Order: sequence, then C-alpha cells, then structure tokens
Amino acid sequence: MIQTLLYIFAGIIQGLLEWIPVSSKSNLVIFFMHFSSMNLTTIFSITIMLHIGTVLAAIVYFREEISTFLKSEVIYGVFSKNLKYHNYKEESNYLKFILISVFFTFLIMGPIYLFARNSLDNLDASIVLLGIGILLFIIGLVQYLSRKSKERQVNYSTKNATVLGLFQGLTIIPGISRSGATTSVLLFQGYSPADAFKISFLLSIPTVLIGEIGFAILNGIVFNKFILLGIVVSFIVGYIMIDVVLKIAKKVNFSYFCMGLGIVYVLIYVSSLIFNFVLWFF
Repeated sequence: MIQTLLYIFAGIIQGLLEWIPVSSKSNLVIFFMHFSSMNLTTIFSITIMLHIGTVLAAIVYFREEISTFLKSEVIYGVFSKNLKYHNYKEESNYLKFILISVFFTFLIMGPIYLFARNSLDNLDASIVLLGIGILLFIIGLVQYLSRKSKERQVNYSTKNATVLGLFQGLTIIPGISRSGATTSVLLFQGYSPADAFKISFLLSIPTVLIGEIGFAILNGIVFNKFILLGIVVSFIVGYIMIDVVLKIAKKVNFSYFCMGLGIVYVLIYVSSLIFNFVLWFF
C-alpha cells in the first residue's frame, strides 16, 4: 500500500511539474530521497521512466502538429529547397528547428551523463539538495530576466536551434529545469511566452523518446508494476497540465515558483546543518 501511494504521488509530481519550469526531475529525486531507501542511481532511473507518461501526454495533446510534421512533403522540405515543397515551408522550417535542437541536445547531454553516472551513489544527499536548490534559484532568475526580452518575429534559424539544443543538453543535471531552460532561451530569442512553452513541449517529445532509448541501451530497463502506475498517473495529470500551462503562460511568471523552491531547498539544507551542529554541541 505504501509503495502504491509512493508511486501515485511520484506520478502526480511528474505530471504537475514537467511543464512548469521548476524541474520535475529534481523534485522527484528529492521526493524519493526522503520517502524511500533507494540509492541515487535507482532513483534517477525511475525518474527517467516516469517521463514516459508525460511524453505520451504531449504526443496525444499535439497529435495534429505531429501528424503535420510526419507528412512526406514537410520532411522532404527540411532537406530540399525545391519549390515543390514551398507550401509547407513554414512547417519544414519548424521541424528542421526542432531536429537541430535535438541533435545538439544529445551532443551535450550524452557526455555529461556518461561522465557522471558512476558517481551518483557517492554523492551526499544533503549536498544534492543544496546543489538542486542553488540551480533552481539560478534558472528561476534566468527565467525572470528572459521575461523582459522584447517579442520579435519568429526566427527558426540554425543559430537559435543550436543555442536552444545546447542549453537543453545541460538539463540532464538535476536542478536545471528542462522547460525552464528551453523557455528562457526561446524568450530571450524573442518568442512569445505561449510560443516558447509550446515549442518547449514539442521539443520534449523527441528528446525524451531518444533519451529513454539511450538510457535503456546503457543501463537496461528499470520497470515494474509500480513504475507503470506512476507512468499512468503522470500521463493523466500531465495531459491536463499541458492545457493549463498553455492557457496561463502569458499571465503567470513561473520564475517566482522556481526561485522560491530553490530558496526553500537551500533553507532546508542550512537548517539541517544548524540542527546537526546543535546536536553535536550539546
């Protein structure tokens, strides 16, 4: 029963936070660190698996856009300047933008993961908490500053796609929100909040799918009935949250949530230090 509740709550956390720039991955790591006895390697594997639920939610929600991208004319238009595909020029440029971003994402993400994966279990839980708190505050501050950028005409340039992909690659590090980093970059590039969030959500689909395949090849598949439950819950909650976030993107500045959460985690770390010092002193 406790195990069931643990994964239901984990699915809710993933579904709620995946689309909000506060790093669902980081919050899941902290959640499992406090409510389970699993090591960090196992926790990280489970958080990766729970992303399946939210990426499936994105596929269902954006099924019309995905259907358009899969048209042969749009795909051919990515690689050809033939006027035959001129009617799909905008869609082809959009798809090319996403593909370039995904390429540079894994150019950065792969080496970072391979370098760090053997060190996860050697990290102290309290240091992980502090690091996540600091990174959440920094990414929240970046989000806040990016909101001040002026909106410009949408530009699906190779340069913009490359920068976006490189920053998304860094989000393999717990504490750096994928949606926070990508929407911030897009806002700095002049996209409107609504467009920035939509592109970020669409970008998550190939990124997570390729990431899941790569992770399974490197580490094998970590799967059981409880993880399946978490995936189902994250799918349901995630699907609802996509619509909510897109509707309130212009009205709500999520940077305050990110910075606030970062401060809370840092304060928890500091309070634990004080508590341990008091115990030692007396």
